[in-house]
Amino acid sequence: MKRNEVNLVYGNYKNPDLIADFLIVFKRYFESRQYIVHSSKKLKSEMINIVIEEFCHDPNFINEIREFKMLEKGQIVVLLTEFLTGEHLNAFSNKSMFLNKVSLIYFKALFKTKNTNDQMGKISKPSLNFLEKKLVSFIQHFKSDEINIANDLAEINYQQRRLNGIKYVEPFVDLWIGLYKSQVKEWKRLLNPLIVFNFSQPNYKINSNKIKKYDFFFSGKLTRSRKKLLDELSDHFKVAYPESGYISSYKRDTLIKNSKFVLCLPRGINWPYSSCVRSWNALDNGAIPVNLRHFELSGWESKLNIARVSSFNVVELKKLLENYASIKNNLIKKLEKPDNFNSKQLAAYLETV
Repeated sequence: MKRNEVNLVYGNYKNPDLIADFLIVFKRYFESRQYIVHSSKKLKSEMINIVIEEFCHDPNFINEIREFKMLEKGQIVVLLTEFLTGEHLNAFSNKSMFLNKVSLIYFKALFKTKNTNDQMGKISKPSLNFLEKKLVSFIQHFKSDEINIANDLAEINYQQRRLNGIKYVEPFVDLWIGLYKSQVKEWKRLLNPLIVFNFSQPNYKINSNKIKKYDFFFSGKLTRSRKKLLDELSDHFKVAYPESGYISSYKRDTLIKNSKFVLCLPRGINWPYSSCVRSWNALDNGAIPVNLRHFELSGWESKLNIARVSSFNVVELKKLLENYASIKNNLIKKLEKPDNFNSKQLAAYLETV
């Protein structure tokens, strides 16, 4: 085992740009600990392989993991990006939980998966058609702007396949890591060993001195509700966001460097977690992330006392702008304390391999 070498794996993603921020976070973490960091589509023998969870895009990747653990010497560490809610992923409201349960029955009956019991397998085609119409009707009835990330059949089916992929590779993973305490607590019902990862220090002080062209910036999936909010804020502030939703990381980071704050808008209604990777990327590019007050923060975000608001309204955001200088100075002081980014659990694991 090459003790001081790590491999960041991206072959399980069709578009590696989707996990570019995660890869940068891990690269910075391991380089700060004098590791030689590789990046590859494939798992590498004699190394610690870091994989960002997503096992339903390419079935061959799952087989690669299984064969790797049977034939090669090397560690596989998987970062969990999603949240276990009961038997589903990311269902944080009663409506979305109901949709998940009903649609799961539908998909089990339709595709006769391994988990299908005899009763489901005997559902007739007319009954399936009736169930499908009822389900679609139910979704359309409640779907205003968005219910939750799991608000239609395609997304629910994708999340279920994603959960099944995690269960399949579970025997072949040496360590699972999460980003939040409650996230880890929930996943421990299925996965072990499992620890919390705490990132490394971002380069905020260096990049925060740039003259700022914008007050607020946002990048991410541009849902109707998000675009409506951003357009409303643009009447009062200098707001930048890519109309296409996603842009290259280079263009995005250039815009962040020119912004005072980065808005961490929730992924859906009742979404309870901060965007800790977006927060870290914002700080690394010299901007201050803004999260909702009810969000659960990651460990390092809590220690930094990251900027938070009750809602992304004009009044609260004006207060942030008025206090920008003091918020910035306090943040710099807290970032100078290395203990705020001490990932003790991962460091302990690394000592054992």
